[in-house]
Amino acid sequence: MKRTSKTRFAGLLAIIFGLFSGSVSIAAPKLPQPEEAAAEINRLLREIWNEAFTNAAPMASQGAFFRRLSIDLRGVIPYPDEIDQFVNDRSKNKIGKWSSWFLQTREHAEFQAETWEHTLIGRKGNTDGLDRGSFRTWLRKSFLENKPYNELANEILLSAGLPKNDPAVNFYLRYEAKPVDMAGKVARVFLGTRIECAQCHDHPYADVKREEFFGFAAFFARTQRYRDYDRAGGDSRSYGIRSRSGGELTMPPMKIGQRPMEIKPMYFGVRYDRPKNYSALDPIPKKKTGPSKLDKKMDSKMMMARRGSKVTSYGASSRRKALVKWLVSDKNKYFARSLVNRVWAQFLGKGFVNPIDDFSEDSKIILPGVLNYLTADFVESGFDLKRLQKIIVLTEAYRQQAVQGVPGGIVPGEEHDLFTTIPIRPLEPEVLVRSVLRATGMEDPHPENNARQVKGYVQKAEREFVRRFGVDESEKRMEFQGTVLQVLLLFNGEFTSSKAPASRPYHASYQKKYPGNLDVVLHGIAPARHVEQLFLVTLGRPPSSAERGAFGRHALSARDDAKRQAALADIHWALLNSAEFLHSS
Repeated sequence: MKRTSKTRFAGLLAIIFGLFSGSVSIAAPKLPQPEEAAAEINRLLREIWNEAFTNAAPMASQGAFFRRLSIDLRGVIPYPDEIDQFVNDRSKNKIGKWSSWFLQTREHAEFQAETWEHTLIGRKGNTDGLDRGSFRTWLRKSFLENKPYNELANEILLSAGLPKNDPAVNFYLRYEAKPVDMAGKVARVFLGTRIECAQCHDHPYADVKREEFFGFAAFFARTQRYRDYDRAGGDSRSYGIRSRSGGELTMPPMKIGQRPMEIKPMYFGVRYDRPKNYSALDPIPKKKTGPSKLDKKMDSKMMMARRGSKVTSYGASSRRKALVKWLVSDKNKYFARSLVNRVWAQFLGKGFVNPIDDFSEDSKIILPGVLNYLTADFVESGFDLKRLQKIIVLTEAYRQQAVQGVPGGIVPGEEHDLFTTIPIRPLEPEVLVRSVLRATGMEDPHPENNARQVKGYVQKAEREFVRRFGVDESEKRMEFQGTVLQVLLLFNGEFTSSKAPASRPYHASYQKKYPGNLDVVLHGIAPARHVEQLFLVTLGRPPSSAERGAFGRHALSARDDAKRQAALADIHWALLNSAEFLHSS
């Protein structure tokens, strides 16, 4: 029906009447479904690839992709029956369906807690009062309930008290609440930028001045670690975090004869694209008009207002509250953008900015349109981490076959391959431990076989295994490289032989020659499919025709059941120590 001016006017009157009467509501625009968001990212990627005259790597096989998906979302290789179900799933949106299921599992929450524990307080290192157990438990609970990232940051940075009451204080306890250490760590983790160099001198590459660094550290000047005492007045091993009512940070002089200068808090992080009329967020006004003598002295000798916005005096914990309010604000795009860059790099092996915690004025951002789209979606979703991860695994960039080289060579004039490849990545030590346990049938101890003792041993062995990797706490997840020690440790069988419990069936599982229980791995599998099952349980794929023939002949050459069992153990052992098992591809 053709609309006339009368019908349009009548419709407008109806809407106006509905608004005033409350019968019509204007709904906020809905976020696109993760599949729709991924499709938009794919469109942006293809446009850029076409303009650069480059092609993406071929899509990964279903088995290889599913193994990667399980490792990246759950921190462990998949079960063979899961692989079979995924491969035979004919639904159009099976990747979205399976990723949603993985994201709801306790394994995902535990893996996220593990990853963020390493990011926030490192794999190694302990300080007085640090309680890693309570911190991991708190993180796991936060990820189980899909706590928004801005709330997670808020709770960490505003934490106070004892770890038993507020486990998030372990973040401060790990660095003894030292202002300069906290400034560097908070800037790296939550702003994605490195400012530690400016502690001693102006940053040689980024536009960061010493006064900016100490101004940012001044937000933590009144945050204090304290030792708790028991009711009888004796010493306690418990430490906590509290806020002092006073105290300022001083910037050490750079030359002999100069005096240390008192520094007031200074906002940091949005200076690179600060509008001309920028001012600090909700500053507390001074009671007196005009600058104080101290302000004049600081402005004249250090030019503190050159890069940031000074903050007037705060009391007690108000400094940290002001910092967090600014940090997680929508106006501070570095907060959300650095997180998106970090998560993208976890899944793709490289970020839009590399290293992932080195955003600066001169940083070269690869595919800024994709980064901006994901950042905007992340903020609009309410800082939903699970949604962000699901969108990324649905993209064509993530579904590519993992390769070491770049198809067609590096794009001319670029150091980055524009995400036309996904690199083969070594498994993290913790992921490798869990995957070895799953692939060898030692993952779930039976209750009737001294399960508590076995579980305790496995946990101790896992810690020892991780320690022997020599992974430094400052190494990021995507930067970890497998060491020769890793392979030797597996070949020597130390992980599966040292101080093993003697209860069956685990006694056979911890022999020096073979680190597994074939009865568990091959339970219910026909003998003709034993070789295929060993490939599925370790590599997540069936053997090729050549592999099937070679390994099948080795197994059939056995003259009796004992020798056949030994032959199968040899095959399993070889697969466990293969480069394919030790990497995510």
